Amino acid sequence: MRVLLAGATGAIGRQLVPALPDAGHQVVAIIRDPGNRDRVKDLGGESIVADVMNREQLLRHPVADHRIRLPRPR
Repeated sequence: MRVLLAGATGAIGRQLVPALPDAGHQVVAIIRDPGNRDRVKDLGGESIVADVMNREQLLRHPVADHRIRLPRPR
Protein backbone atom coordinates (compact mmCIF):
# COMPACT_ATOMS: atom_id res chain seq x y z
CA MET A 1 0.00 0.00 0.00
CA ARG A 2 1.23 3.51 -0.80
CA VAL A 3 0.99 5.82 2.24
CA LEU A 4 1.18 9.63 2.07
CA LEU A 5 2.66 10.94 5.30
CA ALA A 6 2.88 14.49 6.65
CA GLY A 7 5.26 14.94 9.57
CA ALA A 8 7.76 12.34 8.36
CA THR A 9 10.82 14.18 9.66
CA GLY A 10 9.35 14.78 13.13
CA ALA A 11 9.86 12.66 16.23
CA ILE A 12 7.10 10.14 15.45
CA GLY A 13 7.55 10.24 11.68
CA ARG A 14 11.23 9.30 11.94
CA GLN A 15 10.09 6.08 13.64
CA LEU A 16 7.14 5.47 11.33
CA VAL A 17 8.86 5.97 7.95
CA PRO A 18 11.20 2.95 8.31
CA ALA A 19 8.48 0.81 9.97
CA LEU A 20 6.01 1.12 7.09
CA PRO A 21 8.28 -0.37 4.37
CA ASP A 22 9.22 -3.14 6.80
CA ALA A 23 5.50 -3.93 6.89
CA GLY A 24 5.33 -3.96 3.08
CA HIS A 25 4.16 -0.39 2.45
CA GLN A 26 5.60 2.38 0.29
CA VAL A 27 6.00 5.76 2.04
CA VAL A 28 5.61 9.10 0.28
CA ALA A 29 6.39 11.97 2.64
CA ILE A 30 5.13 15.52 2.18
CA ILE A 31 7.97 17.88 3.02
CA ARG A 32 8.08 21.67 2.94
CA ASP A 33 11.88 21.93 2.93
CA PRO A 34 13.59 20.31 -0.10
CA GLY A 35 16.66 19.95 2.15
CA ASN A 36 14.83 17.10 3.94
CA ARG A 37 14.72 14.87 0.85
CA ASP A 38 17.88 12.99 1.82
CA ARG A 39 16.65 12.52 5.39
CA VAL A 40 13.42 10.90 4.15
CA LYS A 41 15.31 8.77 1.62
CA ASP A 42 17.70 7.57 4.33
CA LEU A 43 14.68 6.55 6.42
CA GLY A 44 13.33 4.47 3.51
CA GLY A 45 10.73 6.75 1.96
CA GLU A 46 10.34 9.02 -1.03
CA SER A 47 9.23 12.62 -0.78
CA ILE A 48 7.28 15.36 -2.48
CA VAL A 49 7.72 19.05 -1.73
CA ALA A 50 4.38 20.67 -0.89
CA ASP A 51 2.60 22.68 1.76
CA VAL A 52 -0.28 20.64 3.21
CA MET A 53 -2.30 23.84 3.48
CA ASN A 54 -1.98 24.48 -0.28
CA ARG A 55 -4.58 22.39 -2.11
CA GLU A 56 -3.15 23.10 -5.58
CA GLN A 57 0.31 21.83 -4.58
CA LEU A 58 -1.16 18.63 -3.15
CA LEU A 59 -3.29 17.96 -6.22
CA ARG A 60 -0.17 18.01 -8.43
CA HIS A 61 1.08 14.82 -6.81
CA PRO A 62 -0.26 11.26 -7.13
CA VAL A 63 -2.80 10.16 -4.57
CA ALA A 64 -1.79 7.53 -2.02
CA ASP A 65 -3.94 4.68 -0.73
CA HIS A 66 -3.96 6.22 2.78
CA ARG A 67 -2.88 9.47 4.37
CA ILE A 68 -1.38 9.80 7.84
CA ARG A 69 -0.98 13.25 9.35
CA LEU A 70 1.17 13.49 12.44
CA PRO A 71 0.45 16.47 14.68
CA ARG A 72 3.21 18.94 15.50
CA PRO A 73 4.20 19.14 19.15
CA ARG A 74 2.92 22.26 20.87
